[in-house]
Order: sequence, then structure tokens, then C-alpha cells
Amino acid sequence: MKRLKTGDALLIAGWSDHPILRWAARARLPELIGQGVRFYEFEIAMMHAKLAVFDDRWAVVGTSNL
Repeated sequence: MKRLKTGDALLIAGWSDHPILRWAARARLPELIGQGVRFYEFEIAMMHAKLAVFDDRWAVVGTSNL
């Protein structure tokens, strides 16, 4: 899997009903921001969808675990 680099972006949940998940989703953000990775928080509702992008050509989107 490709490593994140400058110009890449992440979408993370703005809130969760499990506080540990909020902590886990943000654990490496300071490091990633320092490397030039952008991130956005989805704050409208709980985000349960999963997304994976592989090799800039193949993506999977769904609500089941990937």
C-alpha cells in the first residue's frame, strides 16, 4: 500500500459514540500534518462507511469491514 505523502488527504469522523475510536483516528495526525498530509473531519453525522484506494487505480467503498 502506498504511503501517505505531501498533498494526500484523509477524511476522518468528526465524532464517534466510542471515545477510544476518536483518539485512535487522531493518534498520528500531528505526524502526518508535519509531513504535509491534509485531513478533513466529517461532522454532519456519524460516518460508518469504509473506503480504501489501492495503487491509484482500484477503490472499494462500502459499509462492511474491508
